[in-house]
Amino acid sequence: MQTFRLGLIGFPIGHSKSPTLFRSYFAGHPEILRRYSYGLIEYPDFDDALEVFREKYIAANVTAPFKEDAFHIADIRSEEAEACHAANLLLKTDEGKIKACNTDYTAVRRLLKSLPCPGRVLVIGCGGAGKASAAAAISLGYNTSICNRSPGHAALFCGKAGIFPLKDLHSAVREADTVIYTLPSGIPALNGADWKGKAVIEASYSSPALETPVQLSGGLYVSGMKWLAIQAEATYRTVIRPFCPDPEPGWYQMHG
Repeated sequence: MQTFRLGLIGFPIGHSKSPTLFRSYFAGHPEILRRYSYGLIEYPDFDDALEVFREKYIAANVTAPFKEDAFHIADIRSEEAEACHAANLLLKTDEGKIKACNTDYTAVRRLLKSLPCPGRVLVIGCGGAGKASAAAAISLGYNTSICNRSPGHAALFCGKAGIFPLKDLHSAVREADTVIYTLPSGIPALNGADWKGKAVIEASYSSPALETPVQLSGGLYVSGMKWLAIQAEATYRTVIRPFCPDPEPGWYQMHG
C-alpha cells in the first residue's frame, strides 16, 4: 500500500501540536493513518526545508518564519494565498508543481463570522499570520486596520485598511471592536491596554500573551488552539483524497 507524508515547515517547531492534531482528527479512521503520516521539517534555513519537502512529502503546512518564503517559491498560488501574499500550506500537484494555499485565511474568516459583532477589526502584526488576518477581515467587508512596526509590510493593504504606527497602538485598540493579535509574544506597547467589551483572537497557542489580561478585563478571548484546529481541518480537506471525514463530535472543544 502506498503511503504519503504530510509535514510542517518552520523553525523552531519542536513544540508544535500539529502532529498530535493530525492523529487526533483521524483517530477514528485507522485506514487513513495507515496511508498518511505527519512529521516536522525543522530547519533554520527555508531552502534546506524545501529540499526535504520536495524529496519526501506530498504536502506541508508552513509556520513562522517561512510563510512569505513559501508564497514566493510556489509555481501556482490559490486565490487565498494571493490575497495574503503568504502561504501556510504547500502541496504538490499531479503535474509535479508546488501550489501555495492559505488555510490561515480560511480559519480567520470562520472565527470572525462566529463572533457576535466583529465591528471594527484591528490586526496587530503583519507577518504571514497578520497578512492572512487582514486579508480575511477585508474580504468580509469589515472596517480593518493594521498596526505593525514595519509600515512596508502593511502597505500591501494600502487603500483597503487603515495603518497605525506602533506608538498609537493604545488608541488603535480603543477604537477597535475586535483585535487579532498575530505576534509570537507580548510587547510592552500593550501594557495597560483596556480589553473590556472587545473580542480578541490570538494566533499563538504555545505562549499566549493576551489570554489573562483580556479575560480579567471582561473581554472575549479566542485561543490560538481554536485557530490551529480550524486551519488544520482546512488543510486535511485540501490534501487528504479522495475524501476527508468530518471531525468527531467535540473535537473543536477538545482542541479549541
